[in-house]
Amino acid sequence: MLKACTRAARLIRFNGRGSAYVGLCTSRSEVLGSNLYGHRGICAMTPLAGLRPQRLADAQNAKRFKKSKHGKSKHQKGQSYHDESTSFGFEGEDEEEPEEDEDEEWDPSVYEVQMESALKALERSFGGLRASGATPSVLDTVHVSAYESRLPLKQVAQVIVRDARMLEVRCFDPSIEKEVKTAIEVANLGLNPVADGKGKLTIIVPKPTRETREKLKKIATEEAEGAKNAIRTVRRKAMEKLKKESEGMARADIKSIEKDIQELSESWNKKTTEALHAKIKDIDVI
Repeated sequence: MLKACTRAARLIRFNGRGSAYVGLCTSRSEVLGSNLYGHRGICAMTPLAGLRPQRLADAQNAKRFKKSKHGKSKHQKGQSYHDESTSFGFEGEDEEEPEEDEDEEWDPSVYEVQMESALKALERSFGGLRASGATPSVLDTVHVSAYESRLPLKQVAQVIVRDARMLEVRCFDPSIEKEVKTAIEVANLGLNPVADGKGKLTIIVPKPTRETREKLKKIATEEAEGAKNAIRTVRRKAMEKLKKESEGMARADIKSIEKDIQELSESWNKKTTEALHAKIKDIDVI
C-alpha cells in the first residue's frame, strides 16, 4: 500500500529486484510502501533532503543500489541526480530502459507477419496475371534493366489507359525506350509493345481466348500453392523455435502456443484459397 502526500509524488521504475528509482516530488514528504512488486521492503524519499535512491531492506538498514549483472552500479551508468532542485531523477530517463533479468519472452504471433507477407506477395503476383481489359496493373511485374540496375517499370515510365484494349507507356527518359520494350516482351505476359522511337510505346491487349484463360488459371493455382508452401514453412519454423524455447514451460502453455500457431497457419491458408478463387473468377469474367 502507498501513502501519498498532498502533492504529487511519483516512483518511476522498479527493476524487478526491489530497487526503486525516486521520481518527482515537489513538497517535503515521505512515501512508504510494502510488498512492492512482490518484494518486501520500504522505499522512502524526502526530496528536500537530497537523498539518493535507496533500497531499504528494513527501516534501519539502508543500502545503495545493487550493482547490475555487468558489475556497474546504476550511478556509474551516467545517471545524475539534482540535489539542489525540487525535482530529481536521472538524465535520459526515457532513453534507457532497465535491464531485464531474463531474455525477452518469445511471442509466437510474430510469425503471423511472415504468413501475411506470403499472401501479399501472392496478391502482387495475381496483379500481373492479365484477365480482361487494359489496366496499368497488367505491367506491375515488369522490371527494366537500366542505369546499371533492375527497376520496376513504374519508376522509369508512366502507364496510361488509352481505351479498353490499349495501353500507352511513356518513358521518363526516351533513351531507355529499347530497354523498356524488351522488359515487357520478356515478362511472359503475351504482350507485344510497339515503340515510336521517341520514348512512347503502344500495347494492344488482346481479348483472352479460352486457352489463355486456362493457362492463367493454372499459373494462378501454382502461385497460390507456392504461397501456401511459404506459410507451411513459417509454421514449421515456429514449431521448431517453440521446441527449443519450451524448457521449463508448463505443458499446458506449450499446447496453447502450438494451438495458436496452428490456427494462424490455417487462417492464412484459408485467405490464400479465397484469393485464388477470386482471381479465377476474375479470369473468367470478360
